[in-house]
Amino acid sequence: MSDMPLADPVAIDRDIACIFCGYNLRGLVPTGRCPECGSNIADSNRGDLLKFADPAWLNRIRFGTSLKLWNILLALLAGLAGAILVLLAGLSAFIPVIGLAAGAVGLWATFLITTQEPRISLHEDPVTLRKVIRTCALAAFVGSIIQQAVTVGRGLAFGQVDKLIAGFGAVLGLAGVVVMFGELVYFRRFALRIPDARLARSTRILLWAMPISIGLVAISAAIATFVGGWSLIATPGVSLTGSSKTGISAMVTTSTATLRSSASPLTTIAYGTVACVFSVAYLVFFIWYVVLLFRYKRFFRDAATESRALASVTAPAPPAQPPAN
Repeated sequence: MSDMPLADPVAIDRDIACIFCGYNLRGLVPTGRCPECGSNIADSNRGDLLKFADPAWLNRIRFGTSLKLWNILLALLAGLAGAILVLLAGLSAFIPVIGLAAGAVGLWATFLITTQEPRISLHEDPVTLRKVIRTCALAAFVGSIIQQAVTVGRGLAFGQVDKLIAGFGAVLGLAGVVVMFGELVYFRRFALRIPDARLARSTRILLWAMPISIGLVAISAAIATFVGGWSLIATPGVSLTGSSKTGISAMVTTSTATLRSSASPLTTIAYGTVACVFSVAYLVFFIWYVVLLFRYKRFFRDAATESRALASVTAPAPPAQPPAN
């Protein structure tokens, strides 16, 4: 009895772009090869899950996530070490060094997380989310270097320099919010490719909650500072230093700077309470963010392991060797 003939594979009836060159594979058979680049059509037809992605790229994303966690740890240690150095030894010059080290790690992490997937070789648009995130991260880091240099170099001088530092601080804060928002958008896309709907939903909540909480903290602090009417008021004083031969006493006028507020104590307490509530909310979201980073790191590791296993299974068999004579 003769074997039944195998049915011809059904051609792809929808628009599918080759993941290597972008060629439209509609009308081609899934078992064939892309006529543009020669890659297996099956690689483009099996979906966009992370387990089918390049394992080297997944490991790069995982390493970037690990660096993001180290960046958070270094930033916390920088604040703690800075306070200890100032209180115990007065070594305030080391604080910018620790802060810049944490910033460098964070910049490295951002560039790793936003690495373009190597299997997509299409030309990138002039403006993309990846480029916006990298530009803002680089601008924030350069601005931080300038800010720290100005702070260290100015000593105890005040005036226009303080306005310059305040301006840099505002720019850094805005750029940092953009980077945080963009990275969470990236992570949510990764969650949809795991796929994990719960993780994507949690990331989407943080995507809006963290920038909003930061903005509310900044606004409430600004209201407490400016609307509350806090200002430095100089209180004049007079002291007797001695008498001359003519009997006229020489007087020296001194002044003492005190911090006063034109607002009522109840108003000041209300502004401070609102700022504290928003700060606590941001702290909760921040802890949530750290927990999500650990989860993403584990998912990237598992996806890279599964991707290597699938690649070894689907790899073409080596050509058969001719039998030895």
